[in-house]
Amino acid sequence: FDKLTRRKSVDESELADGIFPEISVPEGQLKPGEQFTSLLAITLTPGMAAVCDRSRLERFLARAGSDIEKEFGFSCPAPCVRTAGHTDDLRFSIDLEDVPIEEHEMYRNAFVLYDDPVHLDLAGIEGVEGKPLLTSGPSVWVAMAEEGRLRAAGIGFYDYVGVIVFRFRAAMRRHAGRFVGLQETRHIIQRVEKEYGDLTREVLKIVPVQRLAEILRRLVEEDVSLRNMRLILETLVMWGEKESKAPLLTEHVRQALSRQICH
Repeated sequence: FDKLTRRKSVDESELADGIFPEISVPEGQLKPGEQFTSLLAITLTPGMAAVCDRSRLERFLARAGSDIEKEFGFSCPAPCVRTAGHTDDLRFSIDLEDVPIEEHEMYRNAFVLYDDPVHLDLAGIEGVEGKPLLTSGPSVWVAMAEEGRLRAAGIGFYDYVGVIVFRFRAAMRRHAGRFVGLQETRHIIQRVEKEYGDLTREVLKIVPVQRLAEILRRLVEEDVSLRNMRLILETLVMWGEKESKAPLLTEHVRQALSRQICH
């Protein structure tokens, strides 16, 4: 217990005056601005960071986030790209609230095939099977020295950045519902209110923001886009006074969106 006490004593008069001694942050500990959990992060090992084009990775991640936003109709959080660990292995993880939801290791000096492996056989290019990465089946890795032959044969492949972005897209789609909360719902309402002011005000009289957030989250978890907010809100106005349970309201909204869902 004694080890948990303050390392430096503080004069009681200083505390009374509201003056606190400056405390230095030991190297390796949290710095100002890092006290909160990152909602979404890409964590690279030092070995992975050394062979990965950081600026290109961040640019492609931003593009992937924009694509998800266009598809689902809400803003995706920008991932923080960071380096952690003390290994030269080519590993990376996708972290949601600082908890890894995906962890992968890649081969050194190799591309991963994004095509039918039979094309490698036809082109006489050797590949090595690895753990599933892009699909549920084994991944196929090809030496970077074969890049010219791969391009000449029109065979699709991903480099390290491509693999990370591919996995990021898949993770975002799988966990998209986790990014629709109260704050995100308020942002959606504010955006829709500019065009449908009367409609949004009517909805908020009937359906509390907390319940609306749950409905939108349920839809996204089922891969239903929120782009048609006008129809979603009109449906909630129609059924909100008759039904208060979020699961049943979600069902009514899903039925209203049947044309979009089927298309």
